[in-house]
Amino acid sequence: MRAAIDEGGLPVVAYPLIASSLTSQLSRFFIIHGLFSLVVPSFVVGTVIKGKLQLYELRKIYRAISEAHYNPVNKLSEFQDKNLLRQLWKAASARPYIEGGALEYQEREGYCNSATMRCTLKSFPSFPHHKIPPQRSESGDPNKWKGFNAWEIDEDDNSQLQNESSALEKDAVKNISNMEVFPGSCAYLEFLSAIKRGLEDPNCRIVLNYLRPVLFGFAMPWWLPSNLFLALVGGHFSPIIGVIETEKYKGDNPLIGVFDVNHRYGGAYLVPAKSLYRSVQTMDVSSQKPRAITLVHEPNRKME
Repeated sequence: MRAAIDEGGLPVVAYPLIASSLTSQLSRFFIIHGLFSLVVPSFVVGTVIKGKLQLYELRKIYRAISEAHYNPVNKLSEFQDKNLLRQLWKAASARPYIEGGALEYQEREGYCNSATMRCTLKSFPSFPHHKIPPQRSESGDPNKWKGFNAWEIDEDDNSQLQNESSALEKDAVKNISNMEVFPGSCAYLEFLSAIKRGLEDPNCRIVLNYLRPVLFGFAMPWWLPSNLFLALVGGHFSPIIGVIETEKYKGDNPLIGVFDVNHRYGGAYLVPAKSLYRSVQTMDVSSQKPRAITLVHEPNRKME
C-alpha cells in the first residue's frame, strides 16, 4: 500500500498511539529519570572496573557528544530543508519505502531495532508481509542482523519466532549471504562507498546503527545523570534512504538522508556523511562492540 504524500511532497507517517498516550509519556519520564538514573551509572562504572570498557573509549565518546552539543546537526540549514527533503523522497533509493507503505515509527523506547527491521522488510516487494515480526524490544547489536535472513523463515518458524525473545538470535536461520556489515572501525571512504553502492542498488536497503547524541549532543539539562549516562550508552537504529549533494556538501562529504524511526525527530533529516560516520565510529558501551551499517540485499540477487 503506497504511503500518502502531503501537500509539501513528503510521506505521511502516522504517529504511534502508544508513544503518544499520556500514560506512556509519564512512564517514560519515570523510567528514564528514575530507574535509569540508578541503573545506567552503576552499569557503566561496573563495566569499566571489570575491564570490559577502557576509560579512553568512554572519554572519546564523551568528547564526540560534547562537540555535537555545541554544534548539533539540527542547527544546519540543510537538516530538514523542505526543498532538499522533497528531493530526497523523489530519489530512486527512497521510492520503495513510499510505494510499499513501509515507513513506521517505533511504538516506544527500545523498539527502534524492530521498527527499522519492519521498515526494511516492508520495502521489499518480494517479502511476504504476513511474516514480518511485530515491534518489540531488541538487542542493539548490529551483528545480529547477520544471523537474520527473514526470507528463509517458513510459517512454522515464523510462529515460533513470535514467542522468542529475539528473532535475530534464531539459531536455525543460517543463510547470511544477503547481509553485509560495515563496522564503524572501517575506513571512512569504505563507509561512504558502501552507502552509495547500497543506495544505487534497487535490491538493497541500508540499516544504520549509530549513537544519535554524537549528532545532536546531550539532552537538556545535560548534567542530569539520566541524560548524561544515557547519551553515553544509548544507541539507535534507522534506515538510510538516500544521498543528496549541495554546493556545500558534495564529493566526499554529501548529505545522507536518515529516516529516524523515533517520531520526536520529525521523520527524515539530512546529515553530512562525515558527521554520520563519527556517530557510527563510537563503541556501543552496552555490548562493547562497534556500531555499524548493514546492507540488506534481496536474496538471489548478485552483490557487486
